[in-house]
Amino acid sequence: GMAPKVPEVPKVPKIPEKGMVDSLKGMVGMAPKVPDIYNLPEGLVMDDFATIVKKYQEQSTDGRLSGPLEGLSMDADQIIATVALMTVEEKTAPGMLSPQGWRKVANRVPPNWNVTVADVRDMIHRSAQIMIVMNRMDTELKSGRHKAPTTKEEFANIVKQSQLNLTQEQRIAEVKKMNGAFPGNGFCPCASRKKYKSCCDPKKKRQLW
Repeated sequence: GMAPKVPEVPKVPKIPEKGMVDSLKGMVGMAPKVPDIYNLPEGLVMDDFATIVKKYQEQSTDGRLSGPLEGLSMDADQIIATVALMTVEEKTAPGMLSPQGWRKVANRVPPNWNVTVADVRDMIHRSAQIMIVMNRMDTELKSGRHKAPTTKEEFANIVKQSQLNLTQEQRIAEVKKMNGAFPGNGFCPCASRKKYKSCCDPKKKRQLW
């Protein structure tokens, strides 16, 4: 059969780590016109993430990912194809994958899809950040404290406010739900100002796959 044609994906520069909110400013965007888009499942399951990506792609006028998904190193079709090739275990606990695990996933994707180990790692790390941000947006909007954002600045401001409105216990509970799916050298989302790998990362205590 015909191999699927994959558009060239521009590689985005890595966002410097200055704490979670600062690094997220580069990925927030205008609120999409999809009802309940911010109301996401608890925890991080890659099938849910692929569904969100598909939803964004379908409502995009030019097929590009926008809003919080802007700047991902893979396009929607690459993400959906990659997630489809992950095992149930990998999809339900993507944060527990080791670099060897990322390589295994990347190697399952046909070469013409141009999916690298770095892309798999980026997809898992960014999906966890996106899930936290969007769940926070949902909480903030339901609280009635804010109207739905229409600019990047408004979006970033609501995310920043959400950091202040959460207790330390809530922040720790939130990052635990992501089950290891954060860049180890990034600042921990619990706002401890420690690196994730030496703070809330469960991989400290568990054997990697």
